[in-house]
Amino acid sequence: MNINEYKTRIKELELRIGKVQKEYDRQQIIKDQSLEKLSKLGIEDISTIDDKLTEMKTDIETNRAKLDKYLASFESKLKTVEELLK
Repeated sequence: MNINEYKTRIKELELRIGKVQKEYDRQQIIKDQSLEKLSKLGIEDISTIDDKLTEMKTDIETNRAKLDKYLASFESKLKTVEELLK
């Protein structure tokens, strides 16, 4: 290869290095944003994700049961009001 071919090859490699660095930076931003979101959920250590998800699932099920109970009570009261209005 002559010098011009080497220079061309160097420029190609520099472009590839730039693209790889840009993708690495993008992935770091995504990682940081993901860790920030987890932190907002109270997850500081990645190893506790499963425990936290189980806890959240339990909370959701508990709240769903409370909501179902509330809705059943509301429907009962609504039926009573409808009967009184007849």
